[in-house]
Amino acid sequence: MVYLEKDSFVAKGSNRHLYLHKNFPGKCIKIVLDETKKFLRKNNSYWYKRFFPLSYFGENKKELKYYKNILNKKNTEIFEYIPKMYGTIETNIGEGLLFDYFENTISLKDYIEKFGFDNEIINQMKFFFKIILENNVQLRDQNIYNYLVQNINNTTNEVVMGGGKIKIN
Repeated sequence: MVYLEKDSFVAKGSNRHLYLHKNFPGKCIKIVLDETKKFLRKNNSYWYKRFFPLSYFGENKKELKYYKNILNKKNTEIFEYIPKMYGTIETNIGEGLLFDYFENTISLKDYIEKFGFDNEIINQMKFFFKIILENNVQLRDQNIYNYLVQNINNTTNEVVMGGGKIKIN
């Protein structure tokens, strides 16, 4: 079991918290918020699912299913564009998913405000979505804050969506 502490907290999304894994640099853990699970259980359209345990609900279950589907296709090239998931991990605040973590990033919104929105970004995002669609990768909560731009060696920027990468030369 991994013990997550306040100093390993990175960010809060609309449904999950993101923590750095203190024993594995470059890895992060996504934990579904309890209030999200309670809301999903209470408002589930299938009445009988309201009796399921809270661990049944949340984005992690769906994301785990999506990743297993990708792995079953044995297409490892897709991991050049999305973060690799390593599976579930038990923590002191609940079950999480272990992923690669991309450092030195800013939101696409901040990037555009700083450098502008040019054709290179548009073309690379089109390419990214083409790869995502071709590989049947399902993305949730697509907004300008979930796209991240990562600086690599001070020469190449990559747009990262939910951890997925697009190079901008």
